[in-house]
Amino acid sequence: MRACARRGDAHLIGAPGDAVRVQVLRPAAPRLWPLDPVQAGAPFTLAWTGVPNCAYYELQESTSAAFDPGATKTTRIFHPGQKVTLPGRPAGRLYFRVKAVDQDNQASAWSDPLAVEVQ
Repeated sequence: MRACARRGDAHLIGAPGDAVRVQVLRPAAPRLWPLDPVQAGAPFTLAWTGVPNCAYYELQESTSAAFDPGATKTTRIFHPGQKVTLPGRPAGRLYFRVKAVDQDNQASAWSDPLAVEVQ
């Protein structure tokens, strides 16, 4: 690191200091459990693996495999919940992914997406 200061229009830069290593610990990404095709209009339950020290999970549901913002809904599920029952959906293909957020507000990576066929 270097110290920087500004005096008028001049920028003063100090000599480099010792290297500092910073490690941010993120929770592990949860995994969604596979789901057989579901019947249109019928409720269904999504479940995932638990993550230690998790404060809550964020579940995204989308009609887009790329999770485009306009086609994606995010729901917060508080720990220890590791599943959610969703109301029936119309026929089509839906995509889900989940991430864990710990007490320090550090988020995991998103899980691998899960495609669900609604028939």
